[in-house]
Parts: sequence; C-alpha cells; structure tokens
Amino acid sequence: MEDNIKGDRLSLVQFGTEPYPNDVLLNFQNVYTSEKMMVVISKKEFYMPSGTHSHSDYEFYFPFVEGQPHIFGSKTIVLNKNRVVPINPFLAHGLAREVPRFSAMDIMMNKDYVEDLSMSVFGHRQIEFECNEYKVSPELENLIRLFIDESKHVQSGTSFAQQCLAMLIVINFFRCFRSNRSFPPVERNYRESEGIKRVIEYMNDEHCSDYSFKVNGRPINYLTITHYGYEPDFAPAGHTLITCSINQFHADYDAWNALAEDPSAYSREKTRIGKEVIAGIEKRFPQMSGKLNLLDVATPKTFERYCNAYRGAFMPFLPTIKGKMMAHTGRIKGLENIFLSGQWLQPPGGLPVALITGKDTIMRLCKMKNKLFVY
Repeated sequence: MEDNIKGDRLSLVQFGTEPYPNDVLLNFQNVYTSEKMMVVISKKEFYMPSGTHSHSDYEFYFPFVEGQPHIFGSKTIVLNKNRVVPINPFLAHGLAREVPRFSAMDIMMNKDYVEDLSMSVFGHRQIEFECNEYKVSPELENLIRLFIDESKHVQSGTSFAQQCLAMLIVINFFRCFRSNRSFPPVERNYRESEGIKRVIEYMNDEHCSDYSFKVNGRPINYLTITHYGYEPDFAPAGHTLITCSINQFHADYDAWNALAEDPSAYSREKTRIGKEVIAGIEKRFPQMSGKLNLLDVATPKTFERYCNAYRGAFMPFLPTIKGKMMAHTGRIKGLENIFLSGQWLQPPGGLPVALITGKDTIMRLCKMKNKLFVY
C-alpha cells in the first residue's frame, strides 16, 4: 500500500500498512512542518500495534517508551527512551510487539534535501546511516525546540529560520551518527569537559571556604554580598553598608511562619544567622574581622509584614535555564480602567520590576488621556 503524507509543505510517500489513517493519527500527534522537514510528537499515549512500514525519506525516531523491541530491516533492537535512531529511506521498520501506551517523536527529512547537504559536506550525495540508537545531545534538543517554536509562532522570517534550523539539525545528524561517510560520531561528555573542570577548580580554590552553616536545616555554603560603597548617605562617615542574600523557598517560608509563633525563638534564630553570616565573611576576608556590625536580619516574614508580599517573596520568579521571558500587559480583558503594576507582572520580579511596571501604567494612562509623558 502506498500513501501520501502531507504536512503544510513537506510531502513524503509511505509504503506498508499503518494502524491508523492519517486523519485519525492527528488526534494523537502534533505536527510541525517546513518545506524540507517535519516534526511529529505524540501529544498523548495511545495503543500502537506491531507491524512494519517504510518511507521514501529519512526518518529520525525518538522513542518515549522504555525497553520496547523494534524491527529495523532484518534486525531487532530493544530501544531506550530519549534516544534517537536514524532510519534510511525504504527501510522497513516498526514495533516488534504491540505497545498499549505508545508515545514518540519523529523527524522526517526530505531525501533530496539530506542528499544535497551530504554532497555539500562530503562531496557525495548518497548517505546511509548506521541504524542504531544514539544519545540525544543538548545541541540537538535545543535546535529541535527552536524549530518547533518557530513553527508554533509564525512571524516574519519564520520560513528562513526554519530552513536554517533544518540545515543545522541535519549537520548535527552527520556529526553524531555513524554512516558511510567520513565524519566520526561525536560523543561529548559535558560533565568531564576539561575546560569546565578547570573553571570549577578555580572557583573552588579562589572563592570558596570550608565554612558553612544551616538555615532551616539546609546547608548554606556560599553568600551573595552586595556592597553599597557608591552611596555615602547609606552609612555614617567612615563606614559602609553591605547586605548578604540567602535564597529562601516555599519550605523555608513554612518554617519561618511556624517559628514566628514564638517571638523570642524567632528573634534568637535571626540573631544566630546574623552571627553565622559575619563569621562566614570574616573567614573568607580575614581583614574584615572585628569590623562588622549586624544591623538586621530580614526573613520571608519580614517581607510579608512590611510589604504584604505573598509568602514573603521579595522576588516572585526564579528563572531557570529552560524558562522563557514573559511580560504582562497590565490590562485584564473585560475590566475597564484597571491597570496592573507590581513585581508579579514580569520575571524575575523585585523592586526594579515594580518600578518599571508602575512607569508603564503611567505611560498607558497618559496615552489614554492624550497627555504627554515626561520622564
């Protein structure tokens, strides 16, 4: 049986019997396409029977199910999840046994496109990958994520961006998968990178000490210090002001909230932490011994009491490597003459964001009233 599968732009020919018609498969999968590349991702688990089929183009298969036997031509491979298997055109492949809760990701690449790139890179059009499972590198993950984002949010330059990303993804495949061409596979061990090891060793030698203490049972091994020497009015003549920050999380607020029920115990714990911080600074900078005076210790309860901050959060968001930037417009649909300002409208929050969103609100009001905004 021959079947044409079409995305928005890429089209491929499939041979063999699929268990579901293409329109039914769309109920289980999200599809992101460009002219030369298609990404298909399971949006929920579904029943997948055994059987094989083949395609006219290159397929790169990412199983999300652990330990399932798959057929690739004349051999059977038990695949681990979150790996990738390159599948050459017209190679029969599929599940060796049924999977009640199947999910996976597929990248389909136009055969002529891959061979054109092979010609540019190797000087030969024909390229055949060795059909085995390979690790998914962080670079490949990021390239695929960027391709999907471009496909989700179509804007000016999307087609060109997709073209560039597709090319980088194919080059990544050339470098990381064994084939009949000359590139050896790249297996980078990021944890053991000598450069990273040297940086970590330098930081440990130059900026870490063997002093630590605990706050709510959690070891504190470093301090973030801010020096306000640039502002003479922050301290009396001959003195300067420094602050030390120790990140507190949800569990810390609960501990402080319980401790605050006993004011004397709460006060003693604040004093203890203040003394521990001074001892840590003096350990790292011996020249400061005897010169530090504790002014105050602020806890999540302090921010809650003085600022009415939710659960004592002085900054509402903790950015992560994979986190995306976002910003609220300050308007709520359906509510007239309501403008929001504050630290919760934009990561990471804090006083600067509160001031900026307050300024934004004034600018919106000036525009609404046809008034000139003056900085």
